[in-house]
Amino acid sequence: MKKNNKGWFKKKHKTNLGRKRPDTSERMKGNQINKGRPSSRKGKEFWGIKQREEISRRQKGKHNSPNTEFKKGQTSGKKNSNWKGGITPINAKIRASTEYKEMIILVDFVIKLEEG
Repeated sequence: MKKNNKGWFKKKHKTNLGRKRPDTSERMKGNQINKGRPSSRKGKEFWGIKQREEISRRQKGKHNSPNTEFKKGQTSGKKNSNWKGGITPINAKIRASTEYKEMIILVDFVIKLEEG
């Protein structure tokens, strides 16, 4: 059976396809052209906690259409192409267990007693 190589990466090909990086004088020309231009972000606020809270406030109460909800259900869990059989790393299971959490609390308590 012959494999179709269309779109596959072929070895020994140059990744930059002959493009050369401009030398320092050309880069300096670009710097000089942009000097004095205002920044594209000038006068705009940065995305921070305030903006996140505003966006989440606006999104509250919005619902997806039944069609969208149906599509989401079609690719959830075992029906997803990335499903790996419901494996959970043993370390994650241990750390999520109640016995482990109780042991951590006890160890923290003992350390505090020894310090104080």
